[in-house]
Amino acid sequence: MSRNIGLLFYKEYFNGLHFDTNSGDAKMDNSCNKTLFDLNLNNYISSTNKENIATHSIDDLSTIYPGLLIGSGYAHEIGSKEIENELKLGFFFDHTTGLPCIPSSSVKGVLRDACEKAEGHYIEYILTELANETRQSGCKETATNFLENFKESIFVQNKKKISKFIEHVFECENVNVYHRDIFFDAFPIRSANEGGKFLANDYITHHENTLKNPNPIQFLKVLPQVNFRFDFKLTDKIMPATLKLELFRQILLDLGIGAKTNVGYGQFKILKIKDK
Repeated sequence: MSRNIGLLFYKEYFNGLHFDTNSGDAKMDNSCNKTLFDLNLNNYISSTNKENIATHSIDDLSTIYPGLLIGSGYAHEIGSKEIENELKLGFFFDHTTGLPCIPSSSVKGVLRDACEKAEGHYIEYILTELANETRQSGCKETATNFLENFKESIFVQNKKKISKFIEHVFECENVNVYHRDIFFDAFPIRSANEGGKFLANDYITHHENTLKNPNPIQFLKVLPQVNFRFDFKLTDKIMPATLKLELFRQILLDLGIGAKTNVGYGQFKILKIKDK
């Protein structure tokens, strides 16, 4: 049975902590990190293929350099003092499978924020490019028909300063639970790295003082070339489900997801069939 990575990272990991009896300095056994970095994603795939109520999936997005960082706000350190080999920042893992995952709340939050940008003009721009085939998707006719017939009634803000699209897709206050769009956690499903590896370390170089040496902070990340699957239960309410799914795909490609997207983390590329 594969080890639960969340349990390994947050509990068993600290079994490798040692203290020098003379100086009292702490040191982390590097084998703890190696155990994480040597994990093979293929040993965990079956746990992500369980049946669920998702009706639509995006499964062709692969991480690019430098990788993906999620859950960095969680604590994962002994203290403020520098400890050799310690992975400082936290990470988010699914409680059941132990796999790193992007929480559904984060997926929904990123997509909603994108749909609110420039009072809805950003997603109008994406839909226009889909209709003009500037973005390759196969949704040309659906996007064209939607823009011609529904654009004004969907994206114009109401008295609450939100559009009908936001109200029906993300807020759902007056929408029956069986007719809502549902967002699920996103899981890694494939690694193109040797040995199926999907976790590695990276560093943030922290400059406490311009006249002193920098203090590099080591942390855990998902490697580039790791394919994630984003699951949804989408309805045709407000917008056809197929077009809604393609809109979400394009947003993720444009903006990425997770922490430190402003410096390149959490960005994706479309995984070509031959790469699969």
